[in-house]
Amino acid sequence: SNRTTLFLSECKSLRKRRLIADKFIICHANKEAFDYELKECASFFKEDRKLVLKELATIIKENSNQGIYIYGDEGIGKSFLLSVFSKYIVTRRKGHYLYIDLRNFIPSMVQQSLYKDKASFNEDLELLKTIDYLFLDNFGEEEKNDFSKESIICEVLNYRKEHNLPTYFTSRYSLNDLYKAYTEHRDYYVGML
Repeated sequence: SNRTTLFLSECKSLRKRRLIADKFIICHANKEAFDYELKECASFFKEDRKLVLKELATIIKENSNQGIYIYGDEGIGKSFLLSVFSKYIVTRRKGHYLYIDLRNFIPSMVQQSLYKDKASFNEDLELLKTIDYLFLDNFGEEEKNDFSKESIICEVLNYRKEHNLPTYFTSRYSLNDLYKAYTEHRDYYVGML
């Protein structure tokens, strides 16, 4: 027969991305960012982003468990930077890792609690609280109601602070704007601010 048989395998860069993503228990990171190193980012970022790179480099250099809060307008590279940084952490530090996009993850946890899937809710809550390294993308953009604020976000962040577990954030909102959103007593979406 005149049939040609071709075998295609995963390309090297996709394989590298997949191997890094597989180190996370949950990975909502920008996997294309896994192709970069933090030092490479300095060449295509403006001065304000270089300050963020400097802070990330300090965390790395000092092998610190210090978290970081990166905020700014939408579409400026916060998630990309956090993804590059998360790659560094998972490839060089021992532990377990979560990279969560809160816009999707918090609503799924709220749904678990509403539909009486308490076991799954408690497992996810415990994981968020106790994971060695937690990367929270789009903080403040998740649906906020009293339950999600008090039973998830505050519960997780208070536990992590008490136990000195690093948490790394990106957000469109300054800390002042977040404070207002989390101390608000009525249910609403933060995107309406």
